[in-house]
Amino acid sequence: MGASGAVGGALLQLARSRGWIVHAVCSAAQSARVLRLGAATVLDYRQDGWREIAARRAESQPLNAIVDMVSGEHAASLAPLLTANGHLVCIQDRQEKTPLPPFTTTISLHEVGLNAMHAHADDRQWGRLAGAGAAMARDIVSGRFDPQIIDVESFERLPVALARLEHGPNPGNRVVVL
Repeated sequence: MGASGAVGGALLQLARSRGWIVHAVCSAAQSARVLRLGAATVLDYRQDGWREIAARRAESQPLNAIVDMVSGEHAASLAPLLTANGHLVCIQDRQEKTPLPPFTTTISLHEVGLNAMHAHADDRQWGRLAGAGAAMARDIVSGRFDPQIIDVESFERLPVALARLEHGPNPGNRVVVL
């Protein structure tokens, strides 16, 4: 899981709160922060051979899920690391076809599309999402969940905040106060 951005850091914390062991991928500059958020291990994606290291690790510690933050193509390149019946989750894209030959590891493909809920979710699904958001807010207040706020700006300075967001890096969330 790419875990140094705002989404990856949040997913890392949610996974750890459920008892999952998370092996994260991030830059060396972000590794200490990602470990503090709960990663068991980190690999620097800028290091030559990081995929091979991940593949060797997966031989003894099978990966049940991979959450990719980059692209569908990038996610597909990681699919061989999954164990049988594993899950490949794409945040930035979707898999149009299975990335592995049929009848091999039989992985499940998942796309994350919160925007699709606006047109297709029912009241029960919205209720679950709102309940999860309320639980996360309680965990933020109690200190069990780090919202990873890296910047707070006034609404008048929104263009400045957007420029920083666009040019990165973004190892967390930027907040604009209305």
